[in-house]
Amino acid sequence: MRSSYPVRLLKSDGNWIDGELFEGISETNLIHFEQLWKPQLDEMRREAIERRARGEKCYDGADAHWNWRKFVELTTGDLSVRQFTIEADGETQGLMLVSTIYRSRIEPGQHLLYVDRVAAAPWNRKSKKAPQRFRPIGSLLIRHAIGTSLAEGFSGRVGLHSLPGSTGFYCDRLAMKSFGPDPHHQNLEYFELSVAQAQEEIKKSSK
Repeated sequence: MRSSYPVRLLKSDGNWIDGELFEGISETNLIHFEQLWKPQLDEMRREAIERRARGEKCYDGADAHWNWRKFVELTTGDLSVRQFTIEADGETQGLMLVSTIYRSRIEPGQHLLYVDRVAAAPWNRKSKKAPQRFRPIGSLLIRHAIGTSLAEGFSGRVGLHSLPGSTGFYCDRLAMKSFGPDPHHQNLEYFELSVAQAQEEIKKSSK
């Protein structure tokens, strides 16, 4: 049985709903991704391509090509990788994979928790078409990554490579330090959360 933690999600109508953050990604979660997430993500990506062709800046659906079933199959049984998911209202609301084998750039030689993949269901993302059904999925998952870093003895250090449309969240919302585009990782911008920043984020979440 997967371990779980209660979480509270804010609905678009202003009311709160109980959810759960599970360790492990189940077959049901993968079916939800393939049948519910994927069609919407593909549509978001098509629209983003059309908007960029018109000169607009849009990266919606940038993760539409991610194959979560493959990710789970490749990492299940790997003790250096942890899988997490948020469920609420009978559906999968967020997914995350983290790794414990990376080292910090802020504090060279020190271990950190690397967020390999993190995603909110398409209906939980900011959109001009409809309000987010539930939030804050991304923040809850990143906070759990910080907690996992602490549990692993990494003092809250977290690192990740960001897709283009998410850099503002990591830079502005979490104030993570940017190390710029990483030529060894598809030129994606690399961000890292320091020990002090992790402590501040924990204080915010406890209020």
